[in-house]
Amino acid sequence: MDGIFKVVSPKYLRWLIDNSYLLIESTFYAIRHPPQEFYDTADPEEARKVERVRVMGEKIGLPLFGMLRYVCAQFPYEAVEGKVTPEWVRKRGKLKFPELVKVWEDTGEAGEKWLKAQCREVILFATGRLLWSDQAMRMVAVRPAVRR
Repeated sequence: MDGIFKVVSPKYLRWLIDNSYLLIESTFYAIRHPPQEFYDTADPEEARKVERVRVMGEKIGLPLFGMLRYVCAQFPYEAVEGKVTPEWVRKRGKLKFPELVKVWEDTGEAGEKWLKAQCREVILFATGRLLWSDQAMRMVAVRPAVRR
């Protein structure tokens, strides 16, 4: 989770929460479609930062997502689900990215709802139960392959 939140500024996190956008799906979408509405409302420095993340997403983000998925595939689904919780992210966040924890707290119920959904997205993606669909232009839930 640290890697996912390192590229997020408090302003961008607030925008994600206000619009109910999740990080992994937004990253996949942004790689193919620049977030023009954010660029229109953001200050130029923030817009450049988001554009840099979007461009680097394909070169760095997608391989990291692949590595996340590879590592998590070594563990049972329940172990991953039990580890990535809002409580764990909040506790870790207070040490690593306290400015983002403040945004979650300041947004109240919406921030808590977003954090729970974000943890769920990470769990499903990391365990191969959530994939990007170019046709639907969004993440779609899938059943994991049966191992024999």
